[in-house]
Amino acid sequence: MRSLVKTVFIFILIALISGDVVTNKVESYNDDNFINDYQTIKEFEIRWSDIFEQEENTYYIYLFSPFCGHCLEIKNEMIYYSVLGQIKMYNIIASDEIAFGTAIENTIGASRIEDVYIIGYPSLLLIKDRVLCINVAGSQRILEIIV
Repeated sequence: MRSLVKTVFIFILIALISGDVVTNKVESYNDDNFINDYQTIKEFEIRWSDIFEQEENTYYIYLFSPFCGHCLEIKNEMIYYSVLGQIKMYNIIASDEIAFGTAIENTIGASRIEDVYIIGYPSLLLIKDRVLCINVAGSQRILEIIV
């Protein structure tokens, strides 16, 4: 009986410790003074045709649809990073203007909008000195880069 109680206690302790780690990470994106709404990042929206026209030498472009399930999974993190991230991030909401393709690795090195396309939403681009350096898709791949 004592070993059963110890085992249950250990599982509860592990769950509590694990829960704290996850909760702390989520709380960093859910600060009471921070509004996790797309309106928060409206000022960082640009058009697809302007991805190479920004003032900074290095910046991210985050492409998303407000109705995409994978985009919604990382919504809080992306809004938070758009406002407080180390590298400037611009945002593009899904539109007919955006080009799609499959071999996104072929877009690396592009410096003209005609040579850039994404595979789907969400996508993240990194532009350095007006040249595309990163083109990735998927919520997990994006979080690996910005978090």
